[in-house]
Amino acid sequence: MNKKIYAGKNRRKIASKLGLICYILMLIGLIAVVYFTVNSVRKMFDRDDGREQYEEFISPVVMMDPIPFEDVNEADKTFVLESSVWSALSGPNRANYRYDDMGLLLLPASDVDVASVRLFGPDVDIEHASFEDMDGTYLYDPEIAAYRIPVISKLAYSPAVTEINKEGENLLLTVGYVAPGNMWTTVVLDEEGDPEPEKYMIYEMHKNGENYFIKAVRDIDPDAPPVS
Repeated sequence: MNKKIYAGKNRRKIASKLGLICYILMLIGLIAVVYFTVNSVRKMFDRDDGREQYEEFISPVVMMDPIPFEDVNEADKTFVLESSVWSALSGPNRANYRYDDMGLLLLPASDVDVASVRLFGPDVDIEHASFEDMDGTYLYDPEIAAYRIPVISKLAYSPAVTEINKEGENLLLTVGYVAPGNMWTTVVLDEEGDPEPEKYMIYEMHKNGENYFIKAVRDIDPDAPPVS
């Protein structure tokens, strides 16, 4: 009788230990699954959000389709100015701008200065002056330190960031140039039904505090090995 009671106690102890081990393993597995799921979703949203933010940021530069440069102060002055103007026009102060008697929007030169530093970094050298492109004339009025901007729609490239690669604190963005579609052009779509970029460029982004600015724009080296 005592042997049976002893054997029963042993079986209960073993069963209890096995149950505890199974519970711990199940808990570890559950934590691993939750961690993997949350981490995967976080990475997915971080990647998507990052790309959208970079696309919005570099859009005024991609619009101008600049000639590649390694130093913005060696780039075309009008390109730097026009990119900064369009960056300011798409900034948070847009709703506060007034219009003159001719219906031209008044853009403060100080906002263009801020936009230029935000786009190209603290060492950018910007020169305020009137300029024109295929869509209109942008008049700089030194008496009021503002640009008189025509109300126009601009057909231009839009960016599609396809890769983001880190080099220390800096970033290399692979940027697709998506052309605007109109009745005279045929828009080529990729497998997902999105417009296929006409070409790709590399944007080198340097860190400035908590933000990044465009340090250089380069052609893609056809002999460079593919990025994994």
